[in-house]
This record gives sequence, structure tokens and C-alpha cells, in this order.
Amino acid sequence: MADFEKSIDYAKKLHIIDLLEKNYAALSRLVAITGDYRRAFELYNTYSTIRDSAFNESKAKLITEIQSRYELEQKQNEIEILTRDNAIKDLELGRKRIRFNIMLGIILVLAVFSALVATLYTTKRKSNLLLESSNEQILQQKDELEKLNTTKDKLLSIIGHDLRGSIGASKSMLHQLIKEPDVFPPEEQEQIKEELYRLSENTYELLENLLSWAKSQRGLKIFKDANSIRRLVDSNIEQQRFFTDKKNIELTSQLTEDCMVYCDRNMINMVIRNLLTNATKFTPEKGKITVFGHRAGNNYRVSIKDNGVGIPAENISRIFDSREFFTTYGTNSEKGSGLGLILCKEFVEKNGGEISVESDLGRGTTFSFTLVVATGVNSSSMEMNQENGKGTPGNSSIG
Repeated sequence: MADFEKSIDYAKKLHIIDLLEKNYAALSRLVAITGDYRRAFELYNTYSTIRDSAFNESKAKLITEIQSRYELEQKQNEIEILTRDNAIKDLELGRKRIRFNIMLGIILVLAVFSALVATLYTTKRKSNLLLESSNEQILQQKDELEKLNTTKDKLLSIIGHDLRGSIGASKSMLHQLIKEPDVFPPEEQEQIKEELYRLSENTYELLENLLSWAKSQRGLKIFKDANSIRRLVDSNIEQQRFFTDKKNIELTSQLTEDCMVYCDRNMINMVIRNLLTNATKFTPEKGKITVFGHRAGNNYRVSIKDNGVGIPAENISRIFDSREFFTTYGTNSEKGSGLGLILCKEFVEKNGGEISVESDLGRGTTFSFTLVVATGVNSSSMEMNQENGKGTPGNSSIG
């Protein structure tokens, strides 16, 4: 505890928000282990306040950046319009000069007159082409700005609604537990705690996807290296087991081949995590989720199959549409923002792969994605290199 508190002091002095947030979270868990739940709760509240503050700051920066981009586009359009007007004025002055020269050179031969007419025609044609090109560019930029504003407004509306619902429900439950603890028997208190944990996980998932989407819109950098696909899948399965166990869902992996793929590890981790979370949401109690894969030429195909509720045929084309943010409620009323699958599609494509979905309504869904095989690299050689300190360290392109 002393070390954590000292680290907190350093983080405050250096204004390292991320370190301060992690230290408060860790210290809260450590104090809870000692049995001092009141102090642990106070520390967790401090951690939540810092985390919310960091998120609000990130959101404000994102909105400011979008506004700046919009204003920049407007200024560029104005500059192009002024440039076009100047070009038109110059052309008009050129025409006047030509007419003046024609008046002065009326005594010249017909050949000279014909040459002047041809020059006038060519100049006019170029000016018309320039005007048409400028108008097309302006219309394209206008459409892009309108789409960007529409997507931004819709996304902020969805995020605001979902956050308000989750946080409001959590606030109400906490109020009941704190103000009227004796009203609820121990078993009901446990149910409320589990529901609070579920709401916090949904809110965390929502914020994580939102931040990843925001970074992708600003031009996400990709850091690719060779990664074991089986390790990527296994690590995400272990993280998901808490939620599948809550619904008594059987979650297994049938990946027998430890194939090395060339990808940004953090991006693909998010893809696998979102697909597993999505399968868990829409698989009923005592259902089954299976991950399997196989190599197909220079690609490796990973599939996540569930025996859940399935997707209606008319909705399949909507789930990857960035203009839709399409989402539905899970089997236990789990709610998402619609961002997860859009991020999966974008991240898989950025890594040179493809994502697809097959679904049988009422019988289950299979999401599949491909990654490029890292030729000439195997898992055993990667382990030896990492043990000798020569392995490529994990990148943090989206962390």
C-alpha cells in the first residue's frame, strides 16, 4: 500500500492521469483484500472520477478535432471558390484582350484571324472544364461533410443514451444499497451486485469501443508482426469465461494448428474479444460457442460459431454498415452500441483480411475473418527468440 500511495503522489506531481487511474484501481482492490471496504469504496470512487474525467477530456478533444476539421474544409472550399473566381476574371480579361486585338488586327490575313478564334475556343473549353471539375469537388466535399456530421450526431446520440441508461441504473442500485441496506436480504444484495458488475462491464466495453472508433477516425497507425493465432484466441477465451460461466455457456476452442499470422496484435485482440462478446450476448443459457480455424492458401480463417438466436436475413447487411450502428438486445437484455462489429470489419480489413457472417435464424450464427499467414515463422522459433530477448515486443497501436 505504501508503494502504491507513493506512486500516486508521483503521478499527481507529474500529472500522469493513466498511471494515477491504474494506481487507485489497484490500491482499491488491495485495500478490499484487507477488509477495509469503506476505504476501498472511496478509492474506487476516486478511480471512477479520474477515469470519467479522462473520458470526458478525450471526448472533448474528439469533438474539437471534428469541429476543426469541418472549419478547415469550409476554409478550403472558400479558397477554391475564390481561386475559381479569379480564374474566371482572368479569362474574362483574356477575352477582352483578344477582342481588342481582333479590332486592331482586322486588316490581318484570314489565317491570323482563324488562329485567334481557335485560341479563344480552346481557352473557353479549358475554363468550362475547370469550372465543372471545381463544382464536382465542392459537391463531393459537401457530401462527405454531411455524412461525417450525420455519423457523428448519430453516434453521440447512441453513446449518450447508452451511457445514461447504464450509469443511471447503477446510480439507482447503489443508492438503494447505501441508503436502505437492511431492506434487501443478502441474496438480493448479491443479485444487485452482480447486476452492477454487468452494467459496469457493458459501460467499459462501450467506452473502449468508442475510443477505438475515435482513434480509427483520426488515422490509426498499424504495427504488424508475427503472432500465434492460437495464443490470441486462447487469451481472449480466458477473459470471456467469466461471462459465459454466468450463463452456463460452453466455450471451447478447436484450434489445433498453432499458425503464425501477420497482424497488429492489439487490433486482432479487439476483433476476437468483440466477436466472443457478441456471441455470448446472443447465446441463451446452457448454449455453446465454438472457435475453430483452418489455413486456406496464404490466409488463415478463424470462425466463431454459436447456437444462439441468429440474425434475420434482412439485418445481415446492416450489422457492418458504419452509417447504421445497428444493434439489438441479447438473450439477457444485454445492450450494445453497434460499434463493435463495425470496428471488427475496419480492423480486419486494415490487417489485409476479410470478415463475413452466416446465420440461421433461431439456430445460431458464425462470424469468420481471415488473416495473412506469416510465412517462414513458426511458434517454436518465436518462443526461443522471445526467451533470448530477440522477439518482437507487443505493440500498443490502439491501447
